[in-house]
Amino acid sequence: MPGCATEPTIPSRRGGLNPVLNWAICFAVLLPATWFCALRECGGDWNAVPGAQRDDVFYDNIAWQLSRGQRFSLDFQNESWLQVYRDATDGIDRQWIFQTRVAGVTTSRAPVYPVLLSLVYRTVGRRWELVRIGQVIFLPAGLALFLVWVGRRAGSIWISFVGAVTMAADFGILGTAGQLMSESPGVLLVALSLFVLDRAWQRQTAAAWCLAGLVFGVAILLRSTLVGWLVLAGGLFFVAVCLRLLMQPQSGRRLLVSGCCFFCCSAAVCMPWWVRNCTVAETFEPFGSAGRIGMAGGFCDGAVRLRGNWSLDEVHAVQREAVKTAGFGGLTLARQEHLIGTLSSARAKDWISRNPQTLTRMTLDKALNHLVLISQPVLWIPVCNAILLAAAAIGVFLSRSSIGGWILLATLLSLGTTMLTWSHYGRFSIPIRPFWHVAAAVTVVVFWQRILRCQSRVEVRI
Repeated sequence: MPGCATEPTIPSRRGGLNPVLNWAICFAVLLPATWFCALRECGGDWNAVPGAQRDDVFYDNIAWQLSRGQRFSLDFQNESWLQVYRDATDGIDRQWIFQTRVAGVTTSRAPVYPVLLSLVYRTVGRRWELVRIGQVIFLPAGLALFLVWVGRRAGSIWISFVGAVTMAADFGILGTAGQLMSESPGVLLVALSLFVLDRAWQRQTAAAWCLAGLVFGVAILLRSTLVGWLVLAGGLFFVAVCLRLLMQPQSGRRLLVSGCCFFCCSAAVCMPWWVRNCTVAETFEPFGSAGRIGMAGGFCDGAVRLRGNWSLDEVHAVQREAVKTAGFGGLTLARQEHLIGTLSSARAKDWISRNPQTLTRMTLDKALNHLVLISQPVLWIPVCNAILLAAAAIGVFLSRSSIGGWILLATLLSLGTTMLTWSHYGRFSIPIRPFWHVAAAVTVVVFWQRILRCQSRVEVRI
């Protein structure tokens, strides 16, 4: 090019630093940021008592039950478990815990995180500081591995480094390490799912697709919202197979076999838990009760006032209505959860039928919330997210291989699931946020090469 002595290119896949050193640099960038964000999330106390997110209390209770040899159940009447909450002096309102009188086998939570937590309780006791510090180490370590793999796949170590720097500023991702919730391991499992899916796409073998299905099945058992991804992906797969069979029958048959391997293996991993849920609920409730219980909170006047965010008050209203139902007290907890879910779903359907025009606007608000573009406490958060998303969109457009497509697909599946259910201030987008940073890093690297090195055309094979 005129004005340039050479035509520099993005470093080759084999070029640059040693992968172990690449990982160490990314880890060194992410670890202190994760430590800071996690410590801030738990109020400066690694052993902070759960209660800030509510869901963490349920995970703690189930893990406590499992560590005591009980079934996957809740017992908010156990005084030994309650004592630490009674002694808490951090100012968090936990009166609802003492007013919640539930006990019995539950279908309201996915199993993986409570089981992992119970293993810690069995081994070293109820030491939350060890759980949080463990997450602080494993989260940046896993993300660094993911970044190095993407960088090598793209042929540029700079994508790894830029992604690490931007991710280090993302409190939404790194702060999860300070929570006793499934978000932190969920980030890693979704990233691992992207890795095995891309490998399966490259290799096109039944074994590779089966492995991808197994990994995603475990991810579903950790984060039950991923069931929505599986359902939506199944619909897209059906359409794609039909079109491919019409236009290219041989290619369509290969796609059909690959998809069947993935979906069947995902379902096979989840099936024992789904059957268990139906058994304890004594009805068809494979995915658990939590989704249906919360449905009224996602479709109500309160959600409209909250700009598409889930309304806890509406869910409480449904629960109070359910308690008044004849015979409610004589039901098992799993049956009570099913009844509450039924009433909640019915209320949501009724609201939708009466507010079709409002529904359209609220669905858009849910999408904006999911993308963290509205409903934030300070203006700079949605502004930064808008910049990140714009850069990520450009990065996906600049992509030259399948990872860009996987990032776009994951974003659409996550967004679609939220729009069809409910939003909670961007919480459900946390597992896919690392993908946005990777795609944004592509944009930064490409434009940096073009502007500073006068390169007219750069191709990144991400």
